Amino acid sequence: MKKMTIIWLCLLVLVAISAYLIVNVLKPPVPLKLELIESNRNKGKVIDALYDHSFRMNPKPVVLDGSKLIIYKDCSLKKLLNSIDLGGSVIDYLIRNTPLDTGKTYSSVLSFICLNADKTKSLVAITFSEDDRDKNYSKYSIFRFKTEFDKVVSFSFSDDDGVSILCESKSLLEYGIYNLKNMSETHGSFKVQTSLYHCDALYYDVDVLAVGYDGMNLCFYKFDSKSLTEISKYPTGYKGTPSDQNFNSFVEEYYQFYSFRRYLCVFDGSYLHIFYHETKSFIEHIKLGDVLSSAYYSLYNTKDGLYYFYIRPEPGDDRILCISKFITNERYDVFVNIDALSDKYIVGSYKNGVQSIYQISDLGKDSNTLVFNKYSDIDERLEHVLVDYDKFESFFYTSSKIYKFNFGKSPESDFYSSIVKRVPIPAKWVDLKNLP
Repeated sequence: MKKMTIIWLCLLVLVAISAYLIVNVLKPPVPLKLELIESNRNKGKVIDALYDHSFRMNPKPVVLDGSKLIIYKDCSLKKLLNSIDLGGSVIDYLIRNTPLDTGKTYSSVLSFICLNADKTKSLVAITFSEDDRDKNYSKYSIFRFKTEFDKVVSFSFSDDDGVSILCESKSLLEYGIYNLKNMSETHGSFKVQTSLYHCDALYYDVDVLAVGYDGMNLCFYKFDSKSLTEISKYPTGYKGTPSDQNFNSFVEEYYQFYSFRRYLCVFDGSYLHIFYHETKSFIEHIKLGDVLSSAYYSLYNTKDGLYYFYIRPEPGDDRILCISKFITNERYDVFVNIDALSDKYIVGSYKNGVQSIYQISDLGKDSNTLVFNKYSDIDERLEHVLVDYDKFESFFYTSSKIYKFNFGKSPESDFYSSIVKRVPIPAKWVDLKNLP
């Protein structure tokens, strides 16, 4: 009898354990549900947003519809603030909110290179002052230049010169600087191909406004209305190829006063070189396949899968804690880091008419884990993601639809239930005294 009781108790324990595993461990994940709020939205591609005062608070979506630039008051794209004719189809653009040193003069600067109907090109720059912004962007200043360049690289701002815009040719051998205040332009050339990319002043050094790669060196530049000046350059130790892939990283550091990276990365076509600003030296050289897109010099979509690199906050003087790892061999489009104070990325892939969407979150040094949360699938390709921290909502845009997710009202249990993968990301110490 006693033996039978023990057996029954053991069976009950096994049943309880099995039930727990089925309910809490083995059950399939429950995706975070996206709410469809518009099934036939206003036309155009969402490319960015303007912000009145604080980053990601009450975003005003910026939309391109052919040769028209449209600014909306709300993320549902229903309340129109302004529509501006650019005069041609957009080849390249750069948008900056609240420049750091002249914020009271220029609230926002938007610059576009446009292909006109007669096959010529124009640089079109639009500025909104603080007064324009306070009047709901109904007023603006517009500047037009004929140009031969293909890429908008960076902006510089000064009380004397106002706004200057640095542009570059497709050949990577020529550049031009356009000044809005004086309506002047200056042209220059490189001796060797050099790819340029924007680099905001507070990010590294008050003088640095652009970075470049010439096939051998990482270069830092400043510029004004009259000239582009190389401040410094650092050999990578490898020979590579200058191209738009070198700095193909979506970066919003100019908004984020609490989480500036202490490093940047340059991809030379074969290797990703990690430059640490504190020591002004390269701390790693990582072999990678082609970089298709990336965000914040951390999450890289390569032909071999997703690669993650990160330097933990509060590094020491003699050594730093780094993460360097391929986290999946699946290829994902990288859209945005949705958290200004940490690392939470929206990624996704579009296959066979189905768009999958995931949030990848770095749980920090106490966990050393990346968590993949799944959102519900949608039936159109995702084009853009905007976040509104005022209402704790994120918006997902396809060519015709808008989906919304309220992360402020979603309980923690929903996020836990949507986890589809946990990836260990053990950090390692890098000795700064013994760098090559």
